[in-house]
Amino acid sequence: MRGMRSAAILVAALTAAGAARAQGRPPAPVLAAVQAMDTMCREFGVPGDKTGLLRVADLNGDGVTDWVLDEGAYVCEGAASLFGGSGGSQVSVWAGRRDGGASEPFTHGAFGAEIDGGRLWLMVGGEMCGQKTAGLARAEYEGCRRPLAWDARAGRFDFAPVSDARPLE
Repeated sequence: MRGMRSAAILVAALTAAGAARAQGRPPAPVLAAVQAMDTMCREFGVPGDKTGLLRVADLNGDGVTDWVLDEGAYVCEGAASLFGGSGGSQVSVWAGRRDGGASEPFTHGAFGAEIDGGRLWLMVGGEMCGQKTAGLARAEYEGCRRPLAWDARAGRFDFAPVSDARPLE
């Protein structure tokens, strides 16, 4: 019953965000990831608003919706820092398949994620932005927006070259 309730809440949140109109129900691995977050949250608090948790776009140009889960957008009432910390939160990206499934996700820590110009940009810092960090405190790391790119040969997402990174605005 809880799993069905979580799925119903998720679908309602997606509809509110407009994402459900794009491709319908999220693939099973995406739903499973959200349900695992709900289960962990219930150990310490109560799952709350999921608006912004999932975003959809065709990020690899194959005409199929891809799914982005930004754990930083998850609200766990009573345990606000459960899915985030000083290193940001995990962002996972699944490439959607024509059969309704999804690939193994690309996952990386970030301080936020946004879809702009058909690309997913992760807010990262330090060496991920091309900065030399030897001898620097983490507070001295420079932040940037770094896009993901689709590696068609490997069939997965990865970071685009550092030269594609943009300063934080």
